[in-house]
Amino acid sequence: MRKSLFLLLLFSLLVFSNSVVWALQARLQLMLPLAGEATAQGFGNEPLLTSELGLMVLQPVTRDIGLGLGYTWFNAYVEEEDISGIVYLKNQGSFQAHLFHFSVDYSGLELGSRSNLLLRAGLSLPFGGSGDLKAQTRTIAASGISTQSETQSTSEVSGYGLFLSCGVEVGRWEWFVYSQKSAFAYGLKVERLDGKTYDTQLDITEYGLGLGILF
Repeated sequence: MRKSLFLLLLFSLLVFSNSVVWALQARLQLMLPLAGEATAQGFGNEPLLTSELGLMVLQPVTRDIGLGLGYTWFNAYVEEEDISGIVYLKNQGSFQAHLFHFSVDYSGLELGSRSNLLLRAGLSLPFGGSGDLKAQTRTIAASGISTQSETQSTSEVSGYGLFLSCGVEVGRWEWFVYSQKSAFAYGLKVERLDGKTYDTQLDITEYGLGLGILF
């Protein structure tokens, strides 16, 4: 998986290098989530806290079509407490992923003298990352409180991210509505007090408004 993504990245860079260098642009983008859901399997209904930081360069292919190539660092954290009788369980999960991002833009439909309809579709694939899961169990007995801790770690991550947006482009400015869906699996096992075991997978669905500027 990592080798394939590396070759894809290398090929994309070679394609870009054969184009006019001054045509490359960078995009600064701000997105405001308005609705959606982010969960981690095995952690009940506890919310998954996420953050992303990325860099994207754009290469015009034609007057109306552009290709985007970039890198995104993804981070997530979730915590849950479970109590059954005299046993207390606390699960904590911390997850990171390095994502290769590829997108295609279309802006060929004019809405006015200076504005165009902007359509964008993007795909993100992980090429590295890490996951850590810590489980702490406390048992209350007549003799006192006993505590056990267990930690799992992995450097393997798989999954995908999809991004769709529709908006208006005016000069270097972009206003858009967007939808994105991501699913990342880390291969860690979450054990609960009811005896069930879950494979850790992060599922994220998000809808919102965005603002972008090209440099």
